[in-house]
Amino acid sequence: MVPGVISGDASTDVKLQSMAMIPTCFAILFLTWIWGLEISSLQLFNSLSKFEQYVIKVVWNSVRCKIEFVKEKKRKNVAHVQRVVFTLYVLGMVRVVLSEDTSTDHKLQSMAIIPVFVTTLFLAWIWSRHISQLQLFNSLSKFEDHLISKYDQAIFWNRLASTRISTQGMVIFSKIMCITLFAAPFLNFGMVLVNPCQPPFLGSMTPFCTGEVWSPSLIATIFRVIIPLIDLWCCFLCSFGGGAFIIIFFGVCVTSFIEYLDVIGRHLSQAPKLMSSIKLYRKICIVERMLNNAFSAVVVPCLLLNAMGVQICSGFVTISRHSLIPMPQFLLYPLVWLNAIVFNFLVTTLSSYVYGNSGKIVGKLEKIMCHLRFRYGRRIAQRELRSCSRLKIKLGNNFIDGMTPLVNQDLAWNQTMSLMLLRKP
Repeated sequence: MVPGVISGDASTDVKLQSMAMIPTCFAILFLTWIWGLEISSLQLFNSLSKFEQYVIKVVWNSVRCKIEFVKEKKRKNVAHVQRVVFTLYVLGMVRVVLSEDTSTDHKLQSMAIIPVFVTTLFLAWIWSRHISQLQLFNSLSKFEDHLISKYDQAIFWNRLASTRISTQGMVIFSKIMCITLFAAPFLNFGMVLVNPCQPPFLGSMTPFCTGEVWSPSLIATIFRVIIPLIDLWCCFLCSFGGGAFIIIFFGVCVTSFIEYLDVIGRHLSQAPKLMSSIKLYRKICIVERMLNNAFSAVVVPCLLLNAMGVQICSGFVTISRHSLIPMPQFLLYPLVWLNAIVFNFLVTTLSSYVYGNSGKIVGKLEKIMCHLRFRYGRRIAQRELRSCSRLKIKLGNNFIDGMTPLVNQDLAWNQTMSLMLLRKP
């Protein structure tokens, strides 16, 4: 493919179309190679940290084994400037969609992309300003070290096949998210290279694009390659600016709570000691309070609303408007749709499992309390158990229960079908 593009026999338009496909093919080939060889996450993290050192304001301290804010002033200033530029870029995307010059089909295509940029931008600002997510990450790392050192006989985390199906599903979701973070910028780059006036990207904001047609002038021809490169960099800022990490981190936290509750269940089956199990449950309750303090007020509602909107719009574009978008750039929409469905269904389902499984653990502790011989011991255990409430993944002032995933999916699919019927010719 590359020699064919470099050769002088091909026309300029054919070369631009080929250049739109070659980066995508390279990205898919690279990610397929990573998936097949199963490169360790530590090696991948070390490679990404070199790329992200001037993008985000946090860094991994290998000596203390914790995440810390960057102390180097130059890196902080560069990261802050890039975040401001990315903010202006996202505001420009929103302005393009709200303008009357954009067609309805392009607005619907843009609505499958813009919520992702807006949400990651919002979460990136939270990640750079608030310390609660960093504290939660470091506290969970220390808490898991404590569990491994004290309850090693009830933990099988070193063998993925021995863990719960939900944990294996979250690992697969994390891999899909990592593939999307790499592939989506190249797919966007290819889409803009084929059609520079494609809303809501940078080309549609320039005066070179009039009536969704690119100007044939010499300056416009030069900028036809420069503008997609700027879009590519902004898409990488969206992928690695910290917002996507919070999305994955929230899903991993929810899965971790289910594993923590399983540790208590195995500990009770091996050695049914009531007071030690209650102390462990209280420690998990403290971590649950930290999670809700960091995510429940703003992050969780933002993630669920974004996943709902992206699932509706990207599903509609994937099903009804596939003939309007060339391949392989069209693969961006099924990829985003898949991530939205998996996150919207898997994470909410696991969040409801936290509430149900914690109720089962409290029930087991109450049964053990009933078998205590002495009345004084039962009274003490009863007072201790009263402080052990069921764990909840909160959503504002409410929490996610067993009906939340079904309600979310019912709403998403109903709205997708409604859009398909409304836009049916």
